[in-house]
Amino acid sequence: MRTLLPCLLVLVVSSPASADVKASEQKLRQALASGQRKALAPAVQELVGWDNAEAMKALLRLVSVNPGGVEPAFWMEAYALMLRGCAGMTSAAALKEAGDFIVERKGAPVARDLLAMLCNQGRPEMVPPLLAVLEKGADDMRILAAEHLLAIGDKRAVEPLIAALKDARSSPELKRRAAKALAAITGQDYGDSATNWEGWWAANKDKDLKGPKESSSGGGGTVALDRGRDSEWEELKREAKVLILGAGDKCKCGHNHDLDNIEATCRKLGLTSEFIDKAAFEKDDFRPDGYIAILANCTMIREHCTCPQCKPSKEYGGDRLFKCECPVNKHDPWSFVMGKKGADKIRRYVEGGGYLFAEDWCMEDFVEKAFPEFVRHGSVRDRDEEVSVVPAAGTMTHPYMKKIFFKGYKPKTGSGTVSEDELKEVVHTWKIDKETRTIKIVDPKRVVTILQSPELEKYASGDDAVAVTFTVGAKDGRPAVATSGEAVQDRDKLTGGRVLYVLSHFGKQKSAEDEYSLQNLLINFLSEAHGRHAKAQKPPKKR
Repeated sequence: MRTLLPCLLVLVVSSPASADVKASEQKLRQALASGQRKALAPAVQELVGWDNAEAMKALLRLVSVNPGGVEPAFWMEAYALMLRGCAGMTSAAALKEAGDFIVERKGAPVARDLLAMLCNQGRPEMVPPLLAVLEKGADDMRILAAEHLLAIGDKRAVEPLIAALKDARSSPELKRRAAKALAAITGQDYGDSATNWEGWWAANKDKDLKGPKESSSGGGGTVALDRGRDSEWEELKREAKVLILGAGDKCKCGHNHDLDNIEATCRKLGLTSEFIDKAAFEKDDFRPDGYIAILANCTMIREHCTCPQCKPSKEYGGDRLFKCECPVNKHDPWSFVMGKKGADKIRRYVEGGGYLFAEDWCMEDFVEKAFPEFVRHGSVRDRDEEVSVVPAAGTMTHPYMKKIFFKGYKPKTGSGTVSEDELKEVVHTWKIDKETRTIKIVDPKRVVTILQSPELEKYASGDDAVAVTFTVGAKDGRPAVATSGEAVQDRDKLTGGRVLYVLSHFGKQKSAEDEYSLQNLLINFLSEAHGRHAKAQKPPKKR
């Protein structure tokens, strides 16, 4: 439900006086203080419409401080909307202010989120602030800037990217990203050799460049990928293998208890996958070590009757059986859940560097059993519902959030305008089933909430998380550095594996856009899993 976004008029204005900008700022300040959604979106649009440095400064002042006294749910949506407004400005003066703000605020949550929102627009006007971040930002933010400079494909990025290769501060990951961006923009490939790039650029800087190719991958007819991820995606499809964990028809009742079909999603995405049911997974002779990730279907775990003569009662039907009717009044109650042996095996797999994606009822089935110090199930949702979903503050630059709110560059007339459709980009809607348990975070210092719902925050005892992730340190004597709860971590330093857990699941979303957001989460997750798995398989360098 996108209650925040009424039908709006697009404002196009020019040559604003400072007093006019201040008047627009005051309107937005009043809308924030009053908590009125109807007044908020038009006020943001009016301020964005000035499209100058003063307007950007005003919007950044307001988004940086929660005024207090309003519902947290309202502030979540307002925060995301104002950041989208900042990214709606296109003038050089306004975007310089945005770039300076990001650099000066360093790793502050609002600076990270603003950078991600600028990157998500994919517009050539965003090149200057991205170059400022590439030169002066924190390393993980410089990586994000390099990735999006690749996606935009502008010649202005070539020299700064070469400088990033030469910079002693640059991490190995940043150098890899910079080299990849240079290759895509120029059509050449000199790896991470700054010397070779400098020589080529000196001889070719005045020539027209080939520029980056458009994306050749459409994700198998599902989510569209941008050209910046094509090579990673092709490598993932070619080399990686994932394990789908479910129930199948192995329950005593003989019914198929999988409430999702992740294997079908994998086929659409072109991924190689194999299915195993929970009973077979628990057996001693099965080892999951060769898979880059385990993707777990949500399955029916409630106790139900397995007597062959019973039929679903009128009160409950289908697979969600709690009551049944039997002509001989003989019942055989049973629940097909993962046992301790299976949960322990999953724990060992993740500690060994494996990646686990789980959803919905998987929390009660085995996630909270395997990782009780991180998460457990929370309050029960008593009805099917659709809830708005926004990024948690400070997490828009998280690797798993890449492209979730991305819209490719589309030329448009006018400047400093934000249309109704563009405002909708910051709020997705997810379907959550009746009887879903919310996420109770046991250790907030080690669990990162990347997506949250204003409605759940208000109505579900504060359990507002929709997607969470945490890293689990290895148990082989190395320091468990993976257990910190920082939103962005140095992948090269992780010692164990990672868990990504979401409410809801594939095939349940109302719109293709919202289904794609879930698919993009999975793609980003698998990309990291494959990168770490491939690195672990490489033999050590000989001295």
